[in-house]
Amino acid sequence: MITIFTPTYNRGYTLERLYESLCRQTRKDFEWVVVDDGSTDNTKQMVDRWRRTNRFPIRYIYQENRGKPSAHNLGAENAQGELFACVDSDDYLVPTAIEDIEECWKVNCGNKNSIIGIVCNRGYDEKNAMTKWRSDVLQEIHLREAYTDGILSGDTMLIYRTDIVRRHCFPYFEGEKFVPESFLYDQIDMEGTLYVLDKVLYIGEYLPDGYTASMKKTNALSPNGYRAYLIQRILLEKESAMKSVGFKSMLFDMIRLISIDIGIRRSAFTDLRELGGWRILTILLYPAGVYRYFRDFHKFMR
Repeated sequence: MITIFTPTYNRGYTLERLYESLCRQTRKDFEWVVVDDGSTDNTKQMVDRWRRTNRFPIRYIYQENRGKPSAHNLGAENAQGELFACVDSDDYLVPTAIEDIEECWKVNCGNKNSIIGIVCNRGYDEKNAMTKWRSDVLQEIHLREAYTDGILSGDTMLIYRTDIVRRHCFPYFEGEKFVPESFLYDQIDMEGTLYVLDKVLYIGEYLPDGYTASMKKTNALSPNGYRAYLIQRILLEKESAMKSVGFKSMLFDMIRLISIDIGIRRSAFTDLRELGGWRILTILLYPAGVYRYFRDFHKFMR
């Protein structure tokens, strides 16, 4: 019923913890799809050994190093489960995760076409959630609105219908390996609502070599992917700009867009048609964009 998808790159030293957590699942109605993004360590040998144990279905797919977005596209293309959940190689699941997801989907979601998936909590451990919900949260939400309106904060675990995930792909830019994950989630979010399962199912850890630890550098080295995300986000925020929080987010993202355009030596005024033609607003925000470029990106993009 569920595809657990894991993109990995030279994470053999931590991948076994995820595998062991899958072995401990109270229900085994899932497959594990591992997309190896060009690892040069012992990842393949480890996965081959685990496949021979037949504890649960495991499929290993190798690609040349192209980054997590391309690995995600490949994983969704090869997924056979009804539901699709990405679990990173440095994270793991609590023992009841698969069972809780299946029961929640069958009881609350499976017969509602408007529900496209489940959002549940990510935790530092099983008792301490990093996901925070406001007390007036509804049972069904749109993810972007929940974050924008302050209903939700912190990282989550997202489980989507596989057929919907396949309809949305990350773009690929030659020589770049990253596009922010929200690029895809913002698109999927327009397809319907997520059912809220207020329970920690996913234990996350941020390693020194992870994306979160080097976010500015990662965005600077994949500027076109970062730019595609910002353009899409600004257009979505424009629709809710009448709310003060939506307008503030839009201004912040325009400043980030100006800063990345400076880094790739592209005029911030070139694609005003994409943003609705805000020439005066762009001029007013330009100094802030210059400041942000030198603060966050200059040392990586010289």
